[in-house]
Amino acid sequence: MPETTAEQLAELISGYTDLKKYFESVRAEMNQRLDEMAEIIEGKRLIPQEDWQTPELQNGWKTHSNAYNSPGYFKDNLGIVHLKGLIRAGTDKLILTLPEGYRPELSELQVTCTRKNNDPNINDDYGRIDILPDGDVIMEKGVKEWVSLDGITFRAK
Repeated sequence: MPETTAEQLAELISGYTDLKKYFESVRAEMNQRLDEMAEIIEGKRLIPQEDWQTPELQNGWKTHSNAYNSPGYFKDNLGIVHLKGLIRAGTDKLILTLPEGYRPELSELQVTCTRKNNDPNINDDYGRIDILPDGDVIMEKGVKEWVSLDGITFRAK
């Protein structure tokens, strides 16, 4: 405990100086973050996204050809999972299983385009891809020779 008024005053000044330094550092950090946010809002800075991940296809499903997107998925900064790719020749409904963090809270039913390869008598047809909460991506309806995953999106849980 300080004994004199001078010692008390010195202790108060020291405390004030430390507090002032702390608030200056907080203000500088807030200004830096505000500048970064302004750059993003004004389009001067891109928000980095994760790269496409390559899934392990199951049950005979494979990439259709090099002329189309290969199968992939990623989750954007808003928590939306995106699928891509043209696949073919599966022997079962289960196409792939998405990992934890890339799964919907509830089952998703998505419309897709399917086609029987090189058959001029069969037009493109609509199929249905289900994405289940356990991560299973299943072809529920459609022609298995040509299945598009392009454009399938959903919010991850």
